[in-house]
Amino acid sequence: MKLQDKIRIYWVRLFVFLSLVITAVIIGYGVYATLALQQQNSQEDQYYSLARKIESTTIASLRSRRDSLILTSSMVLHFCPNVTMWPNCDVPFSILGSIASPLSRMSLLRTLSIVALVQPSEEASFESFLYDFYVTSGRYPSGEC
Repeated sequence: MKLQDKIRIYWVRLFVFLSLVITAVIIGYGVYATLALQQQNSQEDQYYSLARKIESTTIASLRSRRDSLILTSSMVLHFCPNVTMWPNCDVPFSILGSIASPLSRMSLLRTLSIVALVQPSEEASFESFLYDFYVTSGRYPSGEC
């Protein structure tokens, strides 16, 4: 075999080798790009699915809590329908407790509180009302009132 034939065989082998390497790189990059895109799309879909579920659960929970508060407020309004009765309003605890406890469990609230909004001009009257209420109801520990 001549030297020229050996050189020609060497160049053909080198060409085939480089062609295979270039083809492998192109196919490898194509597979990598395709898988990366699919993974990114999958992760985005999972994120948005989870976000929608969290959002709907949160909205449902807030609606349930709002409905519980509206129902409790309506009950208090039934006992004190006139604005002149506020904030010195007395709702029987047995009735309030029998309704508020199931509502708090249903709406997953740990506590359910009702707060009277007191104008500065009504502050003294309200303090007097609360003092009398706690003294007569026996809810104050002895010696603190």
